[in-house]
Amino acid sequence: MRAGPVSGVEPNRTRRWLFVSLFILAAALRAIDVNRPVDGSLRSSWRECDVAAMARNFYREGMNPLFPRIDWRKDGPGFAEAEFPFVSWLTAVGYHLVGVKEELGRWITYGFVLLGNAAFLSLAFRRLGTTGTVGAGLFWAAQPLLFITGTALQPEPVMLSFAVLSVALIARWQDTGSTASYWGAAAATSLAILAKSPGAFVGLVIGSVWLKKDGLRALKSWRLWTYGAIGLLPGLLWYAHAKSLWHRYGNSLGLSNEHHWLGVDTLTSPWVYRAIIELDIQHVWSLPGAIVGLVGLCLSLKSPGVRWGICWLAPVYFFYVLAARTTSASWAYYYHVIAVPGAALIFGAGVDTIPKAFEPSSWNARRLCRCAAATIVAGSALLAFASFLRTYKENVHPAKLTDLYECAKSFQAKVEPAAAIAVIGRASLSESGRPVAHDNPYFFYWMDKKGFVIAIDQLSISALEDVKRKGVSYLVAEERYLNTRPDIAREIEGKYKLIEACEGVILFKL
Repeated sequence: MRAGPVSGVEPNRTRRWLFVSLFILAAALRAIDVNRPVDGSLRSSWRECDVAAMARNFYREGMNPLFPRIDWRKDGPGFAEAEFPFVSWLTAVGYHLVGVKEELGRWITYGFVLLGNAAFLSLAFRRLGTTGTVGAGLFWAAQPLLFITGTALQPEPVMLSFAVLSVALIARWQDTGSTASYWGAAAATSLAILAKSPGAFVGLVIGSVWLKKDGLRALKSWRLWTYGAIGLLPGLLWYAHAKSLWHRYGNSLGLSNEHHWLGVDTLTSPWVYRAIIELDIQHVWSLPGAIVGLVGLCLSLKSPGVRWGICWLAPVYFFYVLAARTTSASWAYYYHVIAVPGAALIFGAGVDTIPKAFEPSSWNARRLCRCAAATIVAGSALLAFASFLRTYKENVHPAKLTDLYECAKSFQAKVEPAAAIAVIGRASLSESGRPVAHDNPYFFYWMDKKGFVIAIDQLSISALEDVKRKGVSYLVAEERYLNTRPDIAREIEGKYKLIEACEGVILFKL
């Protein structure tokens, strides 16, 4: 990609003020849950308990980031196949510095998110007009998935921030010829992939932008191949190492113990694609946002904002289809966060285009049309924001696990400090007979225990007696799982002592 300075790219004073204002708005909105403990009130509580547990285990059992440890470790050391544990490891560092405070993990995630905010606004200013940047920046600030993941103990916000940073740096390199931006983009790509493997999509984004500018001669550029090597090699090495932990210890955070990928059944099922589209409209675009984005596509297809938005979204939607078993599931809403930057760019292009699209020649008519266009854009933005607020209210704080959190704390007081527990998890196979991640981490984390997860379809008295021989003293059983196996539920109630029955969960002594 031949790089060179582009006139008028660097923001003037007005743009700097807009940058600061939009950054502060997004930062303030993302900070809403930054001091919230891991108490089951957030929708992402399942994964958060694993991330928080790994941080606690780094702090207690050793700080080697190459060997993350989970709590549901059976009778082994707990080493697990996982993404590179940026948040967990940095949280453990914080524990050593200031003591164990769960909120530290959220602050660390928030720091990565601030980096992503700055990178996105920089990209928007380079590829959109001022009006479009304001539209894209407001879309970005009010976006529901970014609310949900903004301080979540999950790899997605880290992956997204590094992905946006890499694309923003490539845009800067393209515009200014900055060598530091080129190397920074390659490094940021590798960090995005380390944070979560779907981050590899950003390499396709940058490759698309590169080919769009230079055509096939880009394939002869040593810079392209060097970028690819730097971006991919660390991730390949890490996930090969992580896979070895899976083979040796049998623990995985949804990488090897669940089948995500497209098959003949999903390829030929229209409902899969409908579900993906519905999730994207609900969680990424909102209906008014999609309308404004469609205007941008139709009226300014060749504008830089739309072209870069398409280059972003094409690999993302390819990934959606490739991993359709997961990305079509309602619980996997947060996988769609990677579409937000591309959607925001196209939305911004629509905001930029609408006032210009219907300008007549006379001054009064032009003024009237601009007012009408501004009203349409403002109305669409308000409707989109209202839709996002509704999504935020319904999805960010569902508090589905807060009762279980209280039960876990009550159980903890009744279980010996060194005792191991077994927890019943969901079925180990999907309806189509493919493996799913059934390991249930939250009781282990909240009770501060180690032990086994037994999938409900594998639950039996012999399975319980087997884990008992391996040192397990207690069983934590959610009634929603036991109710699917009433026969085994009666056997458990008849054989083992009930210690406490709480809100939908029972503690047994084995």
